[in-house]
Amino acid sequence: MGTTANSGQQTTSVRYPGSYIRTGSRGENVRRIQRALGVTADGIFGPNTRQAVINFQRNNGLGVDGIVGPETWNRLF
Repeated sequence: MGTTANSGQQTTSVRYPGSYIRTGSRGENVRRIQRALGVTADGIFGPNTRQAVINFQRNNGLGVDGIVGPETWNRLF
């Protein structure tokens, strides 16, 4: 009731922020990614987050570059 069938995540759907999120990125979008990947959500895209992104990309048949672009984002959310 009141939820969309769009997503099983806590939020109905999170729009891609419009720019790549990669090593050195910081902020709430990084925390969202970290929570989705099950790593410490400190808001800093460091080596652990990059490796988690690489593993996610590999496991989901995406291009593996450790950068969260539109395809990776849309698969996460």
